[in-house]
Amino acid sequence: MTEERPFRIWIDDHNPIFRLGLGACLEPPFLLSGESAHFSPQPDLTRTDILVFELDPAGLPNALRLAHESDLLLVTIASQIEDELLVEAIEAGVTGAMLRTDANPTSFLHTLRSAASGNGSLPTAVLSRLLSRPRAGMRGAGELTDRELGVLRLLSKGESTRQIAEDLCYSEKTVKNIVHDVLVRMNCRNRAQAVALATRRGII
Repeated sequence: MTEERPFRIWIDDHNPIFRLGLGACLEPPFLLSGESAHFSPQPDLTRTDILVFELDPAGLPNALRLAHESDLLLVTIASQIEDELLVEAIEAGVTGAMLRTDANPTSFLHTLRSAASGNGSLPTAVLSRLLSRPRAGMRGAGELTDRELGVLRLLSKGESTRQIAEDLCYSEKTVKNIVHDVLVRMNCRNRAQAVALATRRGII
């Protein structure tokens, strides 16, 4: 992520005070492009890079539909860690997730930065839930090389590209290439989705 490029944020939440609070947390390169409640008005896809939306049964399909129509990155805010929709959202390609109770300026900006950089950001408790769920089998494990699995395991620990490069003695460019190959092989939109699916399948 470069400081010169602005990232335009659209916030969708039923609570106007919460929307106002999130908007007030933004600082460059993040700029507020608009807001809505229950996707009314519909987010303007021509001036939105990251859609921050409230996780609910209606909100998730709406957000996924908009993401499929554009290059939107999705960040969701969930009320409960036990919400099954949260796991579904991550497996569907939501880049970042945070809990409403954990929302503060620091955590919100961290989640946005992780999404904008392509790393993704998931609460530790969500990964723990994924690990405790019944595995979907080893399907897909054979498609990944040992090197790709090693990078994927470090991604699951929340390490950045630079940290992974240092751990494995690779260049950052090499790590980025490996991550790209992993996303292609697993048919994932982003790193967070790849980690979620790999955890569910028992690959890592």
